[in-house]
Amino acid sequence: MAFSTSGPGALQMLNGLVSAQLEGVPVLAVTTDISTSLQGQGAVQDGSSRGLNLEEAFRSLLWHSYAPKTIEDWFKQSFEAMGHLLKGELVHFHLSFDLLAAPESMEWRFEQSPQMEIPFQADEGFEIFQKYTKGSRVAVILGNGSRSSGLMEPLSKVLSDWEIPYWVTAHAKGSQADEGPSFQGYIGFVVDEAGWQRLMDYQPECILLVGTGMGECTTNAWSLKLPENIEVIHFDRDPSVFERRHRPSKGIVTHFVDWKKKLEHLPGTPRGGTSASSIKSSSHSYVEVSGEGVHPVALFTQACEKMTSEEVFHFSDIGNSMLWALKYLPIHQKSALQVSLGLGSMGSGIGAALGAASWYHEHSAEKGAPLVWTGDSAALMYGNEVATAVNRGFLMKMIILNDAQQGTCVAGMEAAGVGTELLKFKRVDFSTWAHGLGASGACIDSQEELLEFDFMSWLKEPGVSVLDVNINPNVRPPIQSRLKGLGVPGLEYERT
Repeated sequence: MAFSTSGPGALQMLNGLVSAQLEGVPVLAVTTDISTSLQGQGAVQDGSSRGLNLEEAFRSLLWHSYAPKTIEDWFKQSFEAMGHLLKGELVHFHLSFDLLAAPESMEWRFEQSPQMEIPFQADEGFEIFQKYTKGSRVAVILGNGSRSSGLMEPLSKVLSDWEIPYWVTAHAKGSQADEGPSFQGYIGFVVDEAGWQRLMDYQPECILLVGTGMGECTTNAWSLKLPENIEVIHFDRDPSVFERRHRPSKGIVTHFVDWKKKLEHLPGTPRGGTSASSIKSSSHSYVEVSGEGVHPVALFTQACEKMTSEEVFHFSDIGNSMLWALKYLPIHQKSALQVSLGLGSMGSGIGAALGAASWYHEHSAEKGAPLVWTGDSAALMYGNEVATAVNRGFLMKMIILNDAQQGTCVAGMEAAGVGTELLKFKRVDFSTWAHGLGASGACIDSQEELLEFDFMSWLKEPGVSVLDVNINPNVRPPIQSRLKGLGVPGLEYERT
């Protein structure tokens, strides 16, 4: 038997299942999916036909693949599947959370979304945006769509010229520096609540969303808390995002490429609008937690304070490394942080850093160092990328948050009251691992060693350098806002 969750796990399983099928090995494979109430709502790793469409992927490659929608369907299909298994054939089931959950868990389902005006196509989308910005107490929230389209930089500049306050979602963090004349901070899952508080203190009458996508992962933590009397206008390129749980007052389908062209010829004339004051960078404090190892907040604080004089381009992997980076990594220049949240695949940050290292190598860049923040589980999966960087003579740095467990999964499962022992393992010595791959390796085992470590010298080392940091496994990652957004009952994590 083989089990997997939706997303990267299911996709990685597919290769093995096809091989087993062709070899004539009987396997009962089960992949699970998110609740049907979340499907099509922008949820991470949505395997339904409105997401990754894993049902069709498995059905097109496996001879006996089932995706029952009801208990009755599951019961009937199980008898048919049993016949195939008895013949020595492979059988696959793709099951949503609804079919697997206990009856009392059904209360996790979301309520029906409020109705909104039917979204309409607007060739003059930017002109409509301009019109709304002339209103009183307008706030703008820029999402990852603004970043991926290249709209973030020119639009944020114009908003600053117009003295209109704007916020950036957690998914788009890294697209600009953590400061600016009209920049008010970040909002979304993981990031601290300072940005949200500034939005509420500003008391906007209208909020303009630009490329936020409104997916459950990045917006549940704030969009559901917006006061009902605020008009919310959502500009995006994909009309399906208006049909998710977070429905705005009005949805406008537009093309951001057209916005960029119009912004190039737009005079940045100050309007004397009602702008909130710009934010200032602040240091982070944290609560000490019992246990051995380094506190992640201390790691990010010390490392970034000592590396500010160098151009460092950060890449964050999926997992706790991403959670800590989104919340505590300071951004001093545009495009300084890249995080891939689309599929949520472990190791994606390592591959992205390798690609950047290749670019730096080919262009003989004199400044800048790709630095990837990753966890121990992802590092174990992607040693080949490190070996490739070594063999090609690339410059690449890797900091491994080593807590000897699959930390994000542990946190979520503990919140749901599920056992986590199988997600914990013996701590790996990544310094020795790095040497075995031909890279340089160093380790930090305690807070004292963290304070003494020379990050600048480490950053300037030639080639590939790996820093193994012993993370205190008892420190809870900052996922409480996401758990609340999903409506998951369970632990109230201590503040970190």
